[in-house]
Amino acid sequence: MTLVKEPDGDEVYDIALPLDYGKGTLRAGYYKKQIDQSSLDIIRLLAFGALLALVAALFFAYFFTKALLKPLDNLRDSVQKAAGGDLTVQAKIIHKDELGFLAARSITWC
Repeated sequence: MTLVKEPDGDEVYDIALPLDYGKGTLRAGYYKKQIDQSSLDIIRLLAFGALLALVAALFFAYFFTKALLKPLDNLRDSVQKAAGGDLTVQAKIIHKDELGFLAARSITWC
């Protein structure tokens, strides 16, 4: 493959492949300008996709973190109120997971 400059100034990648049994040569030419443009389009598409993936990851991380920390904040608030002397406080049990287990146990000693 060689880069050839045409009389009109365009640059063309010239590809010459010899055919089997000495039956000649297959030649093809690709404009450098088109290949460069296609490469830029692919790079832009990849950059846009990476940016979109980053925004989506930050969006989901923010909301999943918030959803995970809300029950912990509720439990912390209940425990702080109980430690402050308010023994009528009850922790909100929203889930039946580990946090729900802790909230249920904190009610028994509050």
